[in-house]
Amino acid sequence: MIKTPSMSDTIWLEVTDGKEKTGGDQDNSILLKLGKQLDALAEKLGVATPSSFYDNSALADEYAGEFDEAAPPEAAAMWFEARAGRETVEALLAALREQPDMFATRLSPSRSHWPAALLEELEYCHAVLVDAEQRSHRFHLLIVP
Repeated sequence: MIKTPSMSDTIWLEVTDGKEKTGGDQDNSILLKLGKQLDALAEKLGVATPSSFYDNSALADEYAGEFDEAAPPEAAAMWFEARAGRETVEALLAALREQPDMFATRLSPSRSHWPAALLEELEYCHAVLVDAEQRSHRFHLLIVP
């Protein structure tokens, strides 16, 4: 079984034209750390959850040696339509801009910077996804150990 993302993992937003991939130039760890809350919010908003765009291929590659099986799970990358990702990010951004402290009450004081960092990460993702959609490229949220 593939290892699930942990608090030390991060997300890289990568884009592909079907031949080459780009991205992975920004750490989006708050997006991953607040993943359960963001998934719940996305469900409430009626859009796809951020975790539905996760690609665990890097995790599978990293932990392939930890499997008892003769052949570890396949680590093929998964790619998604940029439009769907953009719609999710736009809905989350709108909700979080309307209520910026939505998650703040559940965070310890040492994590008080997370809401602002989350907005920055989502704004970055939005810009990348808008561009990817215009170019008819696909994307994924690569979980990186």
